Amino acid sequence: MRRRWPVLVPAFLLSAGLGFGGSYTYRHNADVATDTVAPGVTTTAPDTTLAPETSLLQIPDTTISPDTTISPGPTLAPDTTLTPGLVPESVPTLGPDNGVLRALPQGVVGRQQIDPSNECGSLSPTGDAIDCGSFSAEGQTLRWVSYAGDGGARVDVLVPEGGDGAIWDVKLRSAGFVDAPTVRTGTGLAPLVLSAQRGDAARTLEVDVVEGADPGVSLHLALKSGRVKVSSARLDAWNGVAHDGDPVGSPSQFDHWVIERAGGGWRVTSSEAVTPDAVP
Repeated sequence: MRRRWPVLVPAFLLSAGLGFGGSYTYRHNADVATDTVAPGVTTTAPDTTLAPETSLLQIPDTTISPDTTISPGPTLAPDTTLTPGLVPESVPTLGPDNGVLRALPQGVVGRQQIDPSNECGSLSPTGDAIDCGSFSAEGQTLRWVSYAGDGGARVDVLVPEGGDGAIWDVKLRSAGFVDAPTVRTGTGLAPLVLSAQRGDAARTLEVDVVEGADPGVSLHLALKSGRVKVSSARLDAWNGVAHDGDPVGSPSQFDHWVIERAGGGWRVTSSEAVTPDAVP
């Protein structure tokens, strides 16, 4: 005999009309978001209010400043700054080109024998030598001789041939000048500086600076109505600048250049325009 168990129904379900033909009432209160299932029993719905959107990357409110204006950089100075009054085209070429002291033409031998008791006389068998002297370049003793004759005035620079100092060879010779050249040695600036004036209308002064044990011209200047001053540290040169109405050979302005050594060569380090009374 099978035993039957009684079916138990909760009282709140019977009173709500569920399960055995009773009525069921569902009411939704949108304002409070609750569902009333039976009088006296209230079920509160979960809070479904969505949180505001959360930005994954918080970018601060930064005001971007306008583009920064970059001030222009300093203007680079040219290699040589020339003061007002110097016409750039009139700057002399600082090099040996067109030097008045030049090597003898090929095949010409200028060998001389020197009598130590009469150096200048023995260097001029014809008697046209007017001055002579010696100077040192890179530990080597060299000689110079100034001549004046029918062919004009000139200067020879000689190097020793052999170790006894009796025979000398002409290494450099200048062209003929109307006036005897001026030779400066022992200044400390260079072993020898030669200056000589040509007989042209501009009264051009030619200047050669000689250096080296195997002597050569390292600097040549051609200065109109020129003057030159040599010191141990620099060479001052004055070059005439003619203006309309100036007499020939008498310029009303001079450019004064200061020339110094620079990087194994020569350079105009300053310049100024001056009047004739400022020229020595």
